[in-house]
Amino acid sequence: MWSLFRIHAIAFFLLIVSVSNVLITAQTEPLRLPQRSSETRRQIPEASIPCTSDEATWWNDLRAAGEAVRVNGGSKERKQFLELLQEGQKKAYQPPVPDRAAVVLRMSEPKYTDEARHEKINGVVPLQVEFLSDGTVGKVVLLGGLGFGLDQAAMDAARQTTFLPAIKDRKFVRDSRQMKMSFYIY
Repeated sequence: MWSLFRIHAIAFFLLIVSVSNVLITAQTEPLRLPQRSSETRRQIPEASIPCTSDEATWWNDLRAAGEAVRVNGGSKERKQFLELLQEGQKKAYQPPVPDRAAVVLRMSEPKYTDEARHEKINGVVPLQVEFLSDGTVGKVVLLGGLGFGLDQAAMDAARQTTFLPAIKDRKFVRDSRQMKMSFYIY
């Protein structure tokens, strides 16, 4: 009788220990979401919410223009993209995708100043950048600087960012995020 009780007690103890290990593991391991590549993060998503045929055509044209900006990045591509954004706002089209943050399609490289190059200044300039609902950059706030003209160069480059505005409740909205402009001499 005593040995049967010991066997049951040991089995119960092992069960408790194994369940505890599973619970501890489940609580300590972070949730792993699928990683999106930087290429995917910089692309305008396909329509995933029902919309009118005019909205679908506009959205597909906007996606194609956004891809041209992302790949080529010329002023012609940027102008076409911004014109499509404005057309959508004039016609009150609604983006056929769920809520999301602004999608940066292209960032301009900041220009290294002669003074900074002479002084061999390296580092990062952090900025707070406001992305407006019309596809233009609003306020750019310097959060830290390097001097030697690099702070202004970083702010000027941030103002040239091309992006799809943030979306909330199927409307383009203002968004703000931190960006970093890097300056390194190799």
